[in-house]
Amino acid sequence: MRQKVSSGCVKLLRKETNTKTAGIFVPFDGRIALLTIFQNLVNPSDEAQISVTLKVHGTLVSGTMIGMKRYYEEVSKKLSGSVRAKSEEELSYVKKELQKLFDMIKQPPSKKEIETSDNRYDHIILKDVQIYIESAKVKASHWVGKKDSVDGFVLGEH
Repeated sequence: MRQKVSSGCVKLLRKETNTKTAGIFVPFDGRIALLTIFQNLVNPSDEAQISVTLKVHGTLVSGTMIGMKRYYEEVSKKLSGSVRAKSEEELSYVKKELQKLFDMIKQPPSKKEIETSDNRYDHIILKDVQIYIESAKVKASHWVGKKDSVDGFVLGEH
């Protein structure tokens, strides 16, 4: 799935106060405009992904940025595979209920919902994550963090 980057992206980089990116209204926050553009392109997509390393309050977080639908699908599979129950019937019931829940929440908001509400992509989702804390490296399958907590970033993984 290819998405065109709107001319609003260029305006955003030129520090206009407000613009639209990929059809989504993005108020310019004076901070990391390019990261906002990537986030708004990847989040609603089923397939788009970007390797990135983020600096979050002094901690490096490195991984592949993915969209929320893909995140919920992957987390749903992991969670479903780890569920234990006393009987097969109970296990089947719990897995079906979890699947219903994840099916409801994995759909990203529509562009219209984003434009007409406070429903914005405020979080960044990474998969295949490596977190560098002082001299230690912690690996995680997924990481979700607030975009506003990011102090800086580079493209590519560390």
